Amino acid sequence: EEGELRLIHSLAKPGMCVLDIGANVGLYSVILGKAVGSSGRVWSFEPYPPTAGYLRRNLAMNGLDDARVVEQALCEKTGTAAFHIFADGCDVYNSLGARLREQEHLQAQREITVPTISLDDFCRQAGITQVDIIKLDVEGAEERVLSGAESILSSSPNATVLTEIYEASAA
Repeated sequence: EEGELRLIHSLAKPGMCVLDIGANVGLYSVILGKAVGSSGRVWSFEPYPPTAGYLRRNLAMNGLDDARVVEQALCEKTGTAAFHIFADGCDVYNSLGARLREQEHLQAQREITVPTISLDDFCRQAGITQVDIIKLDVEGAEERVLSGAESILSSSPNATVLTEIYEASAA
């Protein structure tokens, strides 16, 4: 992910508001947090509690005490949803997306119910009126996230949205 990391680092500036949706253990959150500095804000979304714990520790080890970890899945509406959990070592595929990763010959081991929130609802509750960068990597549930983000995207005309889309896993 060297190219993506260089791009993100070049885009992020002090004072920006950044959303890392599908933060996992926080590789992008750390880079973004250091780039936006204490005058900026990073919100890291990771709904799976064990991974969110690693994310919190990673942010703390890197001195990013201002970064906020949100243990909710973003999607089109606020409520709850089935979150697919893959085997240890394959946890990067955990998501609201499909249970099966055909190309990798992997299937989710189990499901848990996670709290969900639309990005618009989250931003309203957090007092966020505009975002600068959205990193979106939610293993096939990207459309669900964007369906709940109409208002914040409309109020952020210069926002950069960086996403990875894995069509075979789309929900």
